[in-house]
Amino acid sequence: MVQFIEEELHGLGPALARHGYGCRVLCRFLEHSEPDKRPTPLVADVLRDASGLCRHNFGHHVLEAVLEHGPPCQQHFIAAVLRERMRAGELNRHAHCVLAKALTYCHEEDRHLLSEQLFKDPPSLVALASRPCGANVLRALMRDPGPGSQMLS
Repeated sequence: MVQFIEEELHGLGPALARHGYGCRVLCRFLEHSEPDKRPTPLVADVLRDASGLCRHNFGHHVLEAVLEHGPPCQQHFIAAVLRERMRAGELNRHAHCVLAKALTYCHEEDRHLLSEQLFKDPPSLVALASRPCGANVLRALMRDPGPGSQMLS
């Protein structure tokens, strides 16, 4: 049944992720599929637009679900997109939510690179603390036993 659904949705990933109900369908699909049978072609469609989806009102929920339930290669891809967006100064409140999840669920090396990128711009880090989703990013940094939490302490 999952394969049938995945075949029917092929090519529609980014559009579904941007839809109020479609994003929920994709999130539940990720949550309830077996780890070794993840809908990788469907998720690959979504990841092709990760840069735009991380800033989208509904799309960011799908990327957060991929970070929480997806394999390390997909988590790494999202972390790389976030680092690029940080360099360009293009993170909004939705992207901050994705960043907080990445700092929680990504592999240690990706978490370290994300933390390092955040600490390269101290004024932005201070501004981040004043935003609701930014505070979640700082909490995620504090929970990580890496250099980020040591610098914040």
